[in-house]
Amino acid sequence: MKKFKGLLLIGVIALMLVGCGKTFDTDESAVYVKKGGKIIGASVEEFDESKYDKDELSVFIDKAIDEYNKEHSSGSVSLGKLTVENNKATLFLAYESPSDYTEFNGEEIFVGTIVDAMAAGYDFNELYYAVKGTELGDLTSIDKIDDDLKVVILKEHIGVKVDGTIKYISSNLKIKDKKTAKAKKDASTEYTVVIYK
Repeated sequence: MKKFKGLLLIGVIALMLVGCGKTFDTDESAVYVKKGGKIIGASVEEFDESKYDKDELSVFIDKAIDEYNKEHSSGSVSLGKLTVENNKATLFLAYESPSDYTEFNGEEIFVGTIVDAMAAGYDFNELYYAVKGTELGDLTSIDKIDDDLKVVILKEHIGVKVDGTIKYISSNLKIKDKKTAKAKKDASTEYTVVIYK
């Protein structure tokens, strides 16, 4: 996502490019982790449309996607939608895998079970809020959480949506609904973590 935060400040585009199933409802930068590990990333940035060239931005994004797909399998990254409304530019990109997301954006993401995450070196030293519907429960340590649950771990402090039901979140998130957690602006926690079923 970091790569495109700068891009969205370079330019603006009014043309809407839509890809089926490659967007989701969000008003902030976020990721949507779908079943099977596919990811949709949303970058939402403020801009001044009087200062930027819409065509330049469109060409730059298309070129970045084409170059990435030439080095990887075709369709590893694809454009979902690019819009400008109310002084905000929103870019949706679809990724075939977490590794495509990481490599394309230069931002760390992990998707798997808690056991898999521990095997990959994540330590889970923090406490996590239990989630009950849209309410936060008590803080819980990882040793009291079923390690077969799925987890999304991000280095970025952005929102997360999952195809499942959120059971626990890190302290840098707040719950929106049973599938969606939003980022807190003043968070100091290193990783964004969503544990779900």
